[in-house]
Amino acid sequence: MRFHALLLYCLSSVTALAVAAKQPTLPIVDCSAQITTASGAIETSFSFKCQLAAFGAYLTEERESMRVVLAPGEEMIGCSPLTDVPDVNFEGSAVIVRRGECSFQEKLSHVGAAGAALMLLVNREETLLPLSTLEYQHITAVAVSVTKNDGDKLIQMVKTPTEIRLQLAPMNLVRQVRARLQFLVDINVPVVVYEEYADAKELLEPEMGSVDELLARILSESIQISQDEIKSKELVEFFLWSASQLSKWSFASDAALHASVAAAVVQIQLRTEGDRDSKDKDILLAAVRALTERGYYQHSISLLQTLSSSDTSTECLLPFLTFLQGDLKTSLYLPKGCKSSGFYAGIPSLKVAQAAFDRLKQFKKSDFDETCLKIAAGAINDTKSASTCCYVVNDASIINQDAVLQSRTFSSKFTEELFHSLVMTGVFLDELGSFDASLRFFDYAAQLCLSDKTTLELHQLLAVPIVFLSQIEMNSFFQELKSNLDEALLKKGSVEEKVVSPLGTAEDSTTKPKLRPENAAYLQYTITPPTMFIGYQGVDVLQLQQAVNKLRSSIYPSLSSSFEPHLPDDHKIRRIGFISTWFRAHSVGKLLLGIVQKLDRTKLHVSIYHCVHFLRDSDEVTDAFKRTADEFVELPKAQDLAVTILRLAQLDVAIFPELGMDEWTVLLSHHRVAPVQCVFWGHPITTGNPNIDYFISSQHFVSEDFDDPVDDQDFIQLSGYRRSAFSEQIVLFRGLSTIFRESKPLTAESKKFTRSMFYLPTNRRIYACPQTLMKLHPAFDEALAGILNQDDKAIIVLLASDTQLVWMEQLRRRFRQRFGRNSRRVFFLPTLPFDEFQALLTLADVVLDPFPFGGGVTTLDALQLGIPVVTFPAAQSVVHLAAGILRYMNVSECIAHSLEEYVQLAVSIAKDHEDIKQQLLEHRNDISRDESTIEDWNDFLETVTSRTI
Repeated sequence: MRFHALLLYCLSSVTALAVAAKQPTLPIVDCSAQITTASGAIETSFSFKCQLAAFGAYLTEERESMRVVLAPGEEMIGCSPLTDVPDVNFEGSAVIVRRGECSFQEKLSHVGAAGAALMLLVNREETLLPLSTLEYQHITAVAVSVTKNDGDKLIQMVKTPTEIRLQLAPMNLVRQVRARLQFLVDINVPVVVYEEYADAKELLEPEMGSVDELLARILSESIQISQDEIKSKELVEFFLWSASQLSKWSFASDAALHASVAAAVVQIQLRTEGDRDSKDKDILLAAVRALTERGYYQHSISLLQTLSSSDTSTECLLPFLTFLQGDLKTSLYLPKGCKSSGFYAGIPSLKVAQAAFDRLKQFKKSDFDETCLKIAAGAINDTKSASTCCYVVNDASIINQDAVLQSRTFSSKFTEELFHSLVMTGVFLDELGSFDASLRFFDYAAQLCLSDKTTLELHQLLAVPIVFLSQIEMNSFFQELKSNLDEALLKKGSVEEKVVSPLGTAEDSTTKPKLRPENAAYLQYTITPPTMFIGYQGVDVLQLQQAVNKLRSSIYPSLSSSFEPHLPDDHKIRRIGFISTWFRAHSVGKLLLGIVQKLDRTKLHVSIYHCVHFLRDSDEVTDAFKRTADEFVELPKAQDLAVTILRLAQLDVAIFPELGMDEWTVLLSHHRVAPVQCVFWGHPITTGNPNIDYFISSQHFVSEDFDDPVDDQDFIQLSGYRRSAFSEQIVLFRGLSTIFRESKPLTAESKKFTRSMFYLPTNRRIYACPQTLMKLHPAFDEALAGILNQDDKAIIVLLASDTQLVWMEQLRRRFRQRFGRNSRRVFFLPTLPFDEFQALLTLADVVLDPFPFGGGVTTLDALQLGIPVVTFPAAQSVVHLAAGILRYMNVSECIAHSLEEYVQLAVSIAKDHEDIKQQLLEHRNDISRDESTIEDWNDFLETVTSRTI
């Protein structure tokens, strides 16, 4: 930070910067100083050149005239606030200041704060000085520089008793902005480029409209912007150039989108019917790609349809976009002009979907293939043909140790490709953020393969979006979900599967089988259950979870099986089994490794059952579990066989570190494999599963009202963390319930990172919330809005994967609507490797714990680095992890009791956090040396008894 400040001072003391042998330049305008007589006649006029600065306000497009005054003091340095100067009216004036002692930007900030319109900086040499900056600051005054001689002459004129007025030649706003941005690009200050573009965008909004207004115009019948042709052409060039620069930086993706769309909108208005050249096409295609990447498929289609040329790019892109939108039938029969099998849409994030679409387009379809395609698209309803297109068989020849294996049979290679492409694209679009389109793809696959209909329709029913645009939209969604679940439970008798299973045989084993749930087609492409995000929305999910479990059990008899418990005295040493996919470098693995390592082996035999149905690779954390476990078993994909293995182990206690993040494990938990079955808070919501007896947590993670009842009158209202919201019996350990790894010193590489390397400004306060996007609830927006309003130097830093671009854009849209101009101070960075993630945390002034679903391992990582975490436990509907850890570390001053206090704490700590940081560093290893936690685990596992047997 000190080096950065020194660099800024040095920058203020040189004539110009040369970057890569290129001399950055700024516009020069004609200026004149005039002495006017009482009658209005010009008595004296002195003309000179002024060079515009790379910061501050812009000149107006009309000739300006303003009174000239001198900065106070003999040296006229302007490094002190001008508001403290008595008897001088700076309002609307041009203030002359000399170079030296403080930065140019600081001088201009004083001028602007006094209400002056312009700062005229006098150089020490006979050259014009390009006034530059490494940091952005919003200042309402214009800055220009003049040479020493011109400045001295002007000062002498002002010292006379006659009023001096300064006139500046007008300059086109777009040209000013373009020149300034080019200069800032040349001196390599990306964040300042982004901020200055945001300023320019706001200045142009009265004519152009906001990004959301531009999007609306694309879908409207006509696009009208009141500009003359010359100015419109300048705008197109400016926006095209801006888009090309801004798209280089991921944090500036919102500005790049605006620039690209704005260029297209103006270009459409500019062109005539006969004026549709290659440049016109390129401009629109660039906007189409930017919009498509962010999920605006219909907008992209609308832009493409304005192009009349029939070249490969437009003819091939239009059917692909129609496919993404979920219009299967139309997309595969759209214009035949696309002849290129190697066509690339130019959208990296959509390569998977494009590859699937291209494979389908290349097939030569038979008449029956056409029939199957029409069945999938819903064009015809032919159950008999559908049962031939695709069906599932139980292959008795490959039954392995009591496990029924299933396979699909397809009518052709095309039908097989169609089915898998539909399912894969559905999963892909869901993870990308195109939620509604993803559901349409699952529906097509369900129509095509009737044997998969149950699993795919249940997936559609239970799927929950990651991001909602508003609290109202969220409430409506959950009301509908509850209604649909209730309706499905009433109809359950008509959709029960008929599956041969050694563990739970269906009543009618002669019926053609439908797919077993663990063999659902979507589980080839994802591990995530459709209900994973049900608990992130702050509502009491007990009713929903119980309904989901009841529905699964009624639809799938294979999930029900009888369990014969062994006698409790069969073992002198109790057999404990931990069952999970996440025995790896994952939050769950990190939370439980220390526990497994320290359990008392004189009384407990500890087995790790690693679920490798989807993730077969291992890492250093997996290896650590292998070394510490008394037995390490990889469970087979076939659930019947997995259940058999677990039951043969005669476990006394089975522990699921989480239930809700892995579909296969969720299905496995429907079976009882031990007299006592527990779930840890790795996914901290109730399972609603009657086969899970205990929920393991900590007394540190609950509040005083934990035993108060939950109001069940309206389940969609934000709910606190309550015992009554669980179907399991809650077990509250005295300790933290986890032994987190001891903090490791930052690596040498991590210490090298600076804010600039993350494209973060050094003159702002960083409020980091490095959580997954699903934790950014509309209610949490109120806290972010409060921080942005109270601290004008605040920036909010969030993380987003490059596979979540559509979700990120939906969040940006929500923030634009809620935060207004302040939304530009929300920065999205890409997800980072752990060393870089740690470095980012150390650069933050404060970390924000979101609500209603708070942070987990991320919170622990921050606290171990001594970074304050502000939390609001009363607003959280899951374990109060941050509050519990903070209380355990005796740093309760970071815990808020209201939304207002949360905002105030965040702002005050961001401004002054050294004392709290020191306290955290003193206690950071307490959470890895919690002996009471190990005592709690040992006592519980040695003594716990079944609730049902």
